[in-house]
Amino acid sequence: MSLLSETALPLDSETFTADELNEGLEPAKKRVSLHTLGCRLNKSETGVIARSFEQQGYTVVPDYARADVYVLNTCTVTEHSDAKNRQIIRKLHRQNPEAIIAVVGCYAQIDPEAIAKIEGVSLGNRQ
Repeated sequence: MSLLSETALPLDSETFTADELNEGLEPAKKRVSLHTLGCRLNKSETGVIARSFEQQGYTVVPDYARADVYVLNTCTVTEHSDAKNRQIIRKLHRQNPEAIIAVVGCYAQIDPEAIAKIEGVSLGNRQ
């Protein structure tokens, strides 16, 4: 399963903050925050995604922690779940407008055009 294209994420998963450069410290690792809505399958898939990011040198941070990349694994069982997906995407974008927001899962597969119109979405299901 390929979540993101090779060019979508920085090749080097480490960055230097201004303080680190001034103090000669080790670089800070890029951070990814994963959000899961829906069934056990989505939770399992999110675990696979987390391991993939960790293998690339990212630090997995808790929900809604400031991150460089946000991954939202969506569900679309009800209209309420679609609204919740959109609400979370907007919240993540407000939290860190510079972050990459990747939307995967059922909602991303069923209505990619709707997701692409939401401000802040960087990556969605592309066919």
